[in-house]
Amino acid sequence: LTHHHISGLSTVEYSALQKDKLISEFNKFNAEKNYKYKSYVVGGNSEKVARLRELLDQHEILYAFGNGLTAKGFDFSTSKPGSVKTSSEHLIISTKQKKGTLVNVLFEPNTKLSDSMTYDITAWSLPYAYGLQCIASEVELKGADKAQDQTENNQGQPENKNTANREIYAYLIPWESMTDAAFLSTMLQRGMRVRYAEQAFTFGERKFAPGTLIIVKAENTSEDEVFIREEAKNLGIRYETTHTGMVDTGKDFGSSSVKLIRKQRIGMLSGDQTNSLNVGEIWHFFEKELHYPVSIIDAGNLGERSLANIDVLIVPEGWYSELGAELEAWISKGGKVVAIGDALSAFTTENGYGLKAKENNKEDEDKASRHEHAHTAYDAQEREMIKEIITGAIFKAKVETSNPLAFGYSDTYFTLKLTANAYEWLENGGNVVYLDENERQVAGFAGCNALPKQAKSLVFGIESKGQGSLIYMVDNPLFRGFWDNGKLFFVNALFFTN
Repeated sequence: LTHHHISGLSTVEYSALQKDKLISEFNKFNAEKNYKYKSYVVGGNSEKVARLRELLDQHEILYAFGNGLTAKGFDFSTSKPGSVKTSSEHLIISTKQKKGTLVNVLFEPNTKLSDSMTYDITAWSLPYAYGLQCIASEVELKGADKAQDQTENNQGQPENKNTANREIYAYLIPWESMTDAAFLSTMLQRGMRVRYAEQAFTFGERKFAPGTLIIVKAENTSEDEVFIREEAKNLGIRYETTHTGMVDTGKDFGSSSVKLIRKQRIGMLSGDQTNSLNVGEIWHFFEKELHYPVSIIDAGNLGERSLANIDVLIVPEGWYSELGAELEAWISKGGKVVAIGDALSAFTTENGYGLKAKENNKEDEDKASRHEHAHTAYDAQEREMIKEIITGAIFKAKVETSNPLAFGYSDTYFTLKLTANAYEWLENGGNVVYLDENERQVAGFAGCNALPKQAKSLVFGIESKGQGSLIYMVDNPLFRGFWDNGKLFFVNALFFTN
């Protein structure tokens, strides 16, 4: 505390002494600059766009709305030239504004490094982080100051040919963003019965994707029904209603593919063996975003007694000597483990699980290492070592969308890879998000020796063990809380899998 106090006062004192330079540099930072990309046009899921708008508003970044113009430029999703005809649901964010430098930093597709020797992540572009489509234009684009008025709430009812009874049978909520996840959390904690559809279905021309939440009116109370409408309005949730459980295509609501979502009792390991930063990220996620209770369990006291009162165990990043036979037995009886990042080393084939770590070709690696070190001065060896690492680079991964772990996602996901650690595709499990043999790095730094290991590697997977399951998250989807598009995978792991 004393050190923080002294450094704080020193900062204020030195700032006063250097006030002229400080003001000059501040003005220089905010001066208009001629960046390559003059405008970013962002669109996609409306709830995700709304979450991005919150961030922009917090940082006083100005934006306009699409007005029918066509934007051409670099397409983030393909890394090629592309175009989009804008609507009022698109944001147009210009670098020609007071916060233009910040816009450039946050949206530039691939940050340029003056030196790859860095201690931090090297990619963070917001369209990838929020799972949104984006065109980076080299032309300044003008949009509308306000979006066209939208119908306030979502009480449109899908066409229904099956019954003349117009009583509401069920509420249908798309599963697309963390806003929907927060809504589910509230419903479960209220004690309501909420179901989800494992397969797509339609009412007339209305299509509903796998993962759609289904709240049957008869399974809940009249007070619950009022609560649904109020909470949906508070959160800005889109919902629709149906007057029957008999769909036009897909599985009817009484089928086994429409599953009940259980109110899970969730625990998380903490303590000496865990990475405190990741523990904090997860804890913050539960308290501030999902608003769902989580029990903290000391990793050193993990055993039959501490596992008896939970359904899901989160194993944060860390260095675990041994998690014990009690955990394996608990999983086999129906428990579920969600393991993240470095924690996956405790669940390899050597420990009786299904993960196999990937390694570079050992013979080629040894030969290259001997050759390099034979000709590398001591003070240059650290720079040689970065060939083996990945420092927060973005990769384009493929998604197996029929798996419940992937509900709410398209067939492509941009993942933030924080280390060079890689695992083989699961032989007896679901490879839900993965890099194929043509792995593609789209932004950030990755060492030339680390890249080959990423080909045909796992990003997120699920493995059954007895009556239970393990969800492996090679890349941390909650890293620093800013990789917004990864968070729904984590929620899916808690409530939809197994």
